[in-house]
Formats: sequence, structure tokens, C-alpha cells
Amino acid sequence: MATQSKLNRNAKAWMSQRRITMKRILLITASVLMLATTAGASAASQPKQSKLQSWDNLKRVKPGEDIGVDFIGKDQKVDFLHGRLLLLTPDSVAIEVGVVKLRDVTIRRQDVVRVQRTKTPAGRRIKNTFLGMGTGAAALAGGLHSEAGDGAVWFLGAGAIIGAVAGAMAQDPVTLYHSAHR
Repeated sequence: MATQSKLNRNAKAWMSQRRITMKRILLITASVLMLATTAGASAASQPKQSKLQSWDNLKRVKPGEDIGVDFIGKDQKVDFLHGRLLLLTPDSVAIEVGVVKLRDVTIRRQDVVRVQRTKTPAGRRIKNTFLGMGTGAAALAGGLHSEAGDGAVWFLGAGAIIGAVAGAMAQDPVTLYHSAHR
């Protein structure tokens, strides 16, 4: 009879541990889905195609900011250059490219296919950090319900830290201009 009681306790302990493991798997899955949703929301916040066809959108980029330019090159194929904006005129965009050997490149507006801001501004990065922190904490808040004591606080804190790091690192290029005819 004592052996049967011990087996029942072991079975109950195993089932309890299995429930906690399943809850953790579900919480981790929920956090990944929430972070993916947050990333998708930032992509959806880009302007519509018709708004992207305005050259005036490039006035939002300050000289010295990093941009990427897709343009029609000498061989009539689309090329890409990444560099710092030097000058924007109604007819062209000038950027500084290179790492060791810097050079200035001017691209005519009629050859430009697309212009993207390639670095996320500090204000947006801070916003992404807090969004990620809140999303990570909310996704793992179920840990407070399933866990007891200090473990739950650590679990929630870990979710907030992971979300904050993911939010701060999220840098997707933002398209500022896309030509209508290409």
C-alpha cells in the first residue's frame, strides 16, 4: 500500500511538472506571436504607394542621415547604394558612399527608383523598446498565474527584458520615395 501511495505521489508530481512545462511552452509561443505582431504593425505603418511617389518625402531626411538608393545604373539595371545624405535638390540626390575611401555620388531624380531610410531614428527606437518591453511582459504575465513566489517575478522580468531588446534592435528600412514609372 505504501508503494502504491508513493507511485501516486510521483505520478501527481510528474503531471504537475508537465503542466508547468506546457504552460511555459504556450507562454513562449504567445510572446513570439505578439512580437511578430508588433513587427508587422511597424511595417503596416509605412505610407501608401501614392504618398511614396512624392519627392517631397525626402525632405524628412536630414543631411548626414543614412539612406539607401535604388537607381537605374549605366547598364540599365537597378543598382543600390548605401550612404549618408549630402544634398537633396528638386532634380537629384547626392550621397556620400564608402567606408575607407569615401566618395560623393549624385543620382539624377529620373534614375531614382526608390529611397529608403536605413537607420531607425532614436525616437522610434525608444518607442520600439517600450513597445517590446510591454509586449514581452504581457506575453509572459501568465507566468504570474501559473507560477508562485519569486519565480513569477523573474519570469515576468525576463519577458520584459527580451521584449525590450527585440524592440530596440528592430530596424526595418522605411521607404520614403518610390518612383511611379518603375
